[in-house]
Amino acid sequence: MERFLLAAAFLLFAPSLAGAENIDNKDDASFVGQGRLFRFDYSNDYFTGTDRYYTQGIGATYFDPALHASPVMSVLASLSGEKSYGLVLRQSGFTPASVSHKQTIIGERPFACYLFLGHILVSRDADRRLTLTTELDTGVIGPPAGGEWEQVGIHQATDNNVPLGWGNQIRTDVVLDYYARLDKVLASARAADIGVFGDATAGTLYDNASMGVIGRLGAIDERKHRFFLFADAEQKAVGYDATLQGGLTDRRSPYTLTTPQIRRRVSHEDVGVTLDRGSYALEAKRTYLGSEFANQFSHEWVEITFIKRF
Repeated sequence: MERFLLAAAFLLFAPSLAGAENIDNKDDASFVGQGRLFRFDYSNDYFTGTDRYYTQGIGATYFDPALHASPVMSVLASLSGEKSYGLVLRQSGFTPASVSHKQTIIGERPFACYLFLGHILVSRDADRRLTLTTELDTGVIGPPAGGEWEQVGIHQATDNNVPLGWGNQIRTDVVLDYYARLDKVLASARAADIGVFGDATAGTLYDNASMGVIGRLGAIDERKHRFFLFADAEQKAVGYDATLQGGLTDRRSPYTLTTPQIRRRVSHEDVGVTLDRGSYALEAKRTYLGSEFANQFSHEWVEITFIKRF
């Protein structure tokens, strides 16, 4: 057990050994079942010693069989078999590498923040070892999402330099995205499994598609208390990213990146550890994201998740 804990700590907090998915967390499928579930996750690059790019994310997700009655669920694709219905409220904020300049830094990431409410449907086909997660998100990108006052407030409360430059953030625009992810378990044993997945997003916030591999090692039996390490790696093909290029309906943002500056292939890796005691679960993971635009540094952050089942 001591060696297992040391390995978990190293994977989570040591620098990444490698040199994008949508920023938002999409791995609810590993926790949900037929009952009610609440999930809260918080991610910040403060834990990796930086304050840039994807700088903070907050999410609250609730699964309840009663949400099947929502008309929105009818537009979400599903597999035959067990189904779980949920709602997610999520905010994500982005800044350039330096927040100490009031003027625009040409060639850097724009300031941006979005806030959305999403409907989620997770379905499982146990015979084919498939899990399909679909989601429809509606919300806003721009000042109404609250990125400026939130980051300024946190910096003031922690006695850090007040971020400048939010006056140049991506202008207000609508968020309307449809997301789908299909997971397939390829092989499994008592203490390990490995699988592949593919996902795609289409809408006003993100347009992209990716494929990847995922594996777990440890006590993974869902019928018992679980404690395991996990890792995944993916390559994403990027079509459009409103946090870099501005909204699709309002093209008057003070500053955005141009199409040639966007990287069309982005790497993404996660390593982490999960403790699942049945009625509650805790998870911590470290994320590595490759360059999303020309001359960008790679980026890392840590996400902490708490889950409560009812």
